[in-house]
Amino acid sequence: MVFSTDDVLSCTRGRLIAGPGTAWYSSVGCDSRTAPSGSLFFALKGAHADGHQFVADAIARGAAGAVVAHPPSGPLHQADIIACEDPLIALGALATWCLNKANVARVAVTGSAGKTTTKEMTARVLAARHQVLSTPENYNTEIGVPLTACSISPDRDVFVAEMAMRGAGQIGYLSRVVRPQVAVITNVGRSHISLLGSRDAIRQAKLEICEGLDGGTLWLPVEDPALVASARERNVTVRTFGFLKAADVRATQVRIQPDGATRFRVTVGDARSAATLRLLGRHFVANALAAIGVGDSLGVPLEDACAALAEIAPAPHRGELLPGPNQSMILDDTYNANPEAVLAALRSAADWPAAGRRLVLFGDMLELGPAAEESHREVGAAAARLGFDWLGALGEFAPLVVAGAAQAGLTHTAAFRTKEEAVSFLQSALRPGDLLLIKGSRATQMEVVTVALATR
Repeated sequence: MVFSTDDVLSCTRGRLIAGPGTAWYSSVGCDSRTAPSGSLFFALKGAHADGHQFVADAIARGAAGAVVAHPPSGPLHQADIIACEDPLIALGALATWCLNKANVARVAVTGSAGKTTTKEMTARVLAARHQVLSTPENYNTEIGVPLTACSISPDRDVFVAEMAMRGAGQIGYLSRVVRPQVAVITNVGRSHISLLGSRDAIRQAKLEICEGLDGGTLWLPVEDPALVASARERNVTVRTFGFLKAADVRATQVRIQPDGATRFRVTVGDARSAATLRLLGRHFVANALAAIGVGDSLGVPLEDACAALAEIAPAPHRGELLPGPNQSMILDDTYNANPEAVLAALRSAADWPAAGRRLVLFGDMLELGPAAEESHREVGAAAARLGFDWLGALGEFAPLVVAGAAQAGLTHTAAFRTKEEAVSFLQSALRPGDLLLIKGSRATQMEVVTVALATR
């Protein structure tokens, strides 16, 4: 999107405090080190640095202007300097202006788990009939979403935004920036419960997506009646996806194949189709159903949606099936973890038709607050109930995971002090035909174990 200083002044309600006011911009950014020629630099204040310190550097590198909260120091070389009360809010206002100017359909995706996968699936489904721009990985915040929106080009007709949150009000803000016509809440779990205090508070925070959706369509999991009921109180059209007969988009006959693919049947109204995912597990089917639902809202036929989904390969550390030591297999699901995501991964591994044993290595689940101890006991017990042959754990809560598994009847367990210790044990313990699931929160870096064990 190309825009002028006048456009920025108009949509942000800012004022020109330096420069001739005649600049045109072809991109936006907030990192002075990568400011390209003709860009507009936003001086954002972060936890470790204040962008106002780098305005002159951004302009020296080619930025044609900057949005600031107060006059910057240093040589500005006739660049246009626009003052706003809050450059972050100004960035959001410019993003809304760019999306309005481009006249694109807009889709928003959030949820406690699976939102990145659902966003990627949704973009693929919509690309069957549309030209799509979607937020890149990790661009799901109050900075990343607007930066992506400002990059919309005239050849695109759909914008898909993943929306993350770290507290109340953040999803609402992003929804008001994007103003989607269609939105998805993948699920409501216990991630971030330490920040919000209760599952109901998390539900309400996710439903903030309705704030910009005004009158649009919201896709929800049919298996969460409390979420559906709460959404129906808002000014949105509620449609559902899932495995129950009542769902508007429904999957039946779900089967996991020996090669790790998942096959199922999909029903949308009178339309029916077979579908295959190169991904292992029912939770990925739920993500796919949400994407099919969004496609249905935006005119993508079911068969086209299923064909697009069949082409998606697992993203790194999100359900990748990899060769392991001694002709074993590793299910690498180390990108992140919360109780619901762990249970979904456990069920997927339990359902896979492995020839040998099923083993699991856990890292800690973070941001669970007072629920942390019981949640870690629960996942250990779940592994036992699902028939796993061995469980290992790393981290502060490892003894609780092991205790939960042992109390539920799993006799082969281990708590490791280091990743190196776990790797050494598993390299010799894994046998031909075994399946090892590795799972943990992002900050635990459990992918280090995967990298050490995988033989690809």
